[in-house]
Amino acid sequence: MFIVACIVIIATDGYPYVAFGTEPSAMTLERLDTAHACISKRSMVDMGDMALYASPDGLVRIAGGRAELMTRNIINPEDWRQRFKPQTIHACFHDGRYFGFYGDSADSPDEKGGFIFSPDSGTFTELGTYADACYRDLQDDSLYLAIGNAIKAWDKGAALMPYRWRSKVFQGKPALFSSARIMADSYTDLVFRVFRVFRDEQQILELPVTSDRGFRLPAGRGSRWQFELSGTDTVTALIVASSMAEL
Repeated sequence: MFIVACIVIIATDGYPYVAFGTEPSAMTLERLDTAHACISKRSMVDMGDMALYASPDGLVRIAGGRAELMTRNIINPEDWRQRFKPQTIHACFHDGRYFGFYGDSADSPDEKGGFIFSPDSGTFTELGTYADACYRDLQDDSLYLAIGNAIKAWDKGAALMPYRWRSKVFQGKPALFSSARIMADSYTDLVFRVFRVFRDEQQILELPVTSDRGFRLPAGRGSRWQFELSGTDTVTALIVASSMAEL
């Protein structure tokens, strides 16, 4: 005889709850301590070993009887509410990532968009694409997006989408970074591939990257460093050092 435990996650307009038990008539209801309201029912996604949903402060994970604000170190609540309209978010799960889309049908294209959140790595990637709906097909392991009157498969096209990636701010005692090296699968995208360096919130370099050879950065120390890449080629490593010998 096998006894199977059942867990139900209940998101409300206040505290979330977890119900657990072995049969519907004998479930125990437990309120979680963290007050993270779910403000869009279409944002709730089963991620396998957890559930994710949109709250007024960011994306919330419920797992192991605990609720956690997963985006607290990525985006502050004010920016989250203003930029991503969490009350409009609808989402789905694919390849271990949360695909979210935000905006109303009456919004202009500039007011709608999407993002990808990876719980494992904690990375948050904004998309220039808005989908009215999304669907994960387990038979062919594909994600399908409803964009206007068309159905498109994610990551199935021949052409690559351009991206803009910016690192976190590296902050500490004044440091000198004088050299950098970028390793990529190819260097064919000479139009879009650009490397930018920000020191103490000022851009000090904008340079097209054509090979994996190291290059010099403008001289100077800084307490806050940030690095940005844009292009379509896949980058495997960005190395920044205090000398060419360290590359």
